[in-house]
Amino acid sequence: MVEEKPKVFVSILSWNGCDDLLHCLENLFLSDYENFEVLVVDNGSTDQSVETVKSRYPHIKIIQNTTNLGFTGGNNVGMKYATDNGADYVFLLNDDAIVMGDTLSKLVSCSESDKTIGLASPIVYTVDGKIQFCGSLLDLNETKIHSKISYEHDGSSNKNGLIDCLWGTALLIKKELIQTIGLLDDRFFAYFEDTDYSVRSHASGFKNIIATEAKVIHKNTTLQAERPPHYHYLYIRNKYMFFMKYYEHGTFSYFRFIRLYVSEVLYLAGNLRDRDLQNCVDACLTGFWDAISRTSGPPGKNSSVPAWVKKIILWHPYFIANLLK
Repeated sequence: MVEEKPKVFVSILSWNGCDDLLHCLENLFLSDYENFEVLVVDNGSTDQSVETVKSRYPHIKIIQNTTNLGFTGGNNVGMKYATDNGADYVFLLNDDAIVMGDTLSKLVSCSESDKTIGLASPIVYTVDGKIQFCGSLLDLNETKIHSKISYEHDGSSNKNGLIDCLWGTALLIKKELIQTIGLLDDRFFAYFEDTDYSVRSHASGFKNIIATEAKVIHKNTTLQAERPPHYHYLYIRNKYMFFMKYYEHGTFSYFRFIRLYVSEVLYLAGNLRDRDLQNCVDACLTGFWDAISRTSGPPGKNSSVPAWVKKIILWHPYFIANLLK
């Protein structure tokens, strides 16, 4: 008798990306891994995504959120449904990500090789075959996140005090990890929530690894400088919120982070201003203001930065930023 392989729920978060979602599903169903179910969590799309998927894939479970719950809220809905319905693993997958035929089988095989592996990511490639992500290393002492340039790593998650962190773009999560640390921190809404989840995984004694034989192609390769306003808001706000979760006030690392963080905000705001991207400047500064005001959740439509704060930040941003480095 052949032993049944672990049950995987593939949870795909979608928001107004019908064409990408259909492409994602088409490739997913070519997988050589048999014991999986697909769950589409729709974050209030208005582009007929749900209706189209229902007509083409009537067997797929679709959960429709009435509003956009963000990356955290939407994926938490999927993770909870999967674990409540017998999942051994939950595979979070962006709707603009393309899996290979053996991606799932290689991810599961890698994760099953060690019961302490809680999170596993494939290597993420761009559409032109370049490595976009193969893990990052978090140094809380130096307040830095280093992107790896090589994927040759044993996944021990503790070398030199560094913590292996993974992206949520394509992330296999073991059921036991979810049972231990819970769901994503919904205060982030989007960005840095996967880094936070990686830290929580590590702190609970699990390993975060790159399954080097597994591959995913990610269509979204937009450079940071070309991102829309809401990205700059969430990135600036959530970076502060993330590091503040792990630093005690008054410590050396705390003051070091504050200094470098303000320098980064000044430099980014100045760069966006010089490129005449006023909406992005406003979003960046609002993210900074909401960060120090401890505002979390979705981007606040009514948030505003006092005019005097804008004037100070945009007075001589590069000069002040360089002083703080």
